[in-house]
Amino acid sequence: MVRLTSSLALLALAAAPAVHAGPLALLQRASDGAVRFGLGRVLRLNETQIERLLNRDGSPLEPHPHAFDLTDDNWETVLGTATYDNPYAAPVGREDVWVVTVHGNDPASKVFVEAMDEVAAHNSSGAGGTLPANMRFARLSYARETIPTTKWWIWKTPVIVIGTNNMRELRFIEQGQVRPNVATLSELFSRPDVWETLPVWKGMLAPGGRFEDRLLRFAKLWAKVHSGSSKIPNFVLLALSGFLMNFVVTWFHKDDAKLQAEYRARAAREQAEEAKLDGAAAFPAPKTAATTATPKRTTRASKRK
Repeated sequence: MVRLTSSLALLALAAAPAVHAGPLALLQRASDGAVRFGLGRVLRLNETQIERLLNRDGSPLEPHPHAFDLTDDNWETVLGTATYDNPYAAPVGREDVWVVTVHGNDPASKVFVEAMDEVAAHNSSGAGGTLPANMRFARLSYARETIPTTKWWIWKTPVIVIGTNNMRELRFIEQGQVRPNVATLSELFSRPDVWETLPVWKGMLAPGGRFEDRLLRFAKLWAKVHSGSSKIPNFVLLALSGFLMNFVVTWFHKDDAKLQAEYRARAAREQAEEAKLDGAAAFPAPKTAATTATPKRTTRASKRK
């Protein structure tokens, strides 16, 4: 009885974390354990290699003393007050300039992030550098965050966003427009007469545009979708995508049998008509000779006298 009670207690303790977990969390835990077991026992990978494979969004950057890390939860507070968690702090001035490095997991993003980190660490005003005192630096992960990147309509990395006038005017520097070199970037940011010549984003989706508020609502909705889908294992997403693709293809081809039957029937009728015409042309009907009607000979009976 004691052994049974202890076993039940251990089982209850093991199941306790799952009581408050949703179905997606339970599925994620089960699939994660199965995948880790397969990678470790079958492929003989160590824990570091397994973590690298399972980390779809990439590892977060190390905290930077002179650059803020923007997230879906804090980006408005950071850009509005230059603080992480104090939305009631004094707002930044309209003359302040935000330089945000939007990076992904690609090699080019890594080079740009390293260069921008060096610029902020050595040349920013907070670090005692020569850059303007009203220039602030931030970093934004394209793979991990959704709302700011969608609101700014960014779909590729790396991109450097220069925001002025309380982020109401946005300028973008894409890969290929500037070399990811510390000296080059520092020289660029130290000369407003140069980077202010970049075109300001204008349009219906831009700040002040007609659909700006709708884009923000869409970005928040997309963030919820991204957060939910990130909890679903990859193989489940693959199976669902295959099922949906099969359903769509089947729906598009649902009338194929009927259309093929109609096509075969129409082709058969056309072939029959062509065969009939070919036969009529090969064997014409014989001509009938014109006959003249000959009157019948009528014999009159002679009267006998």
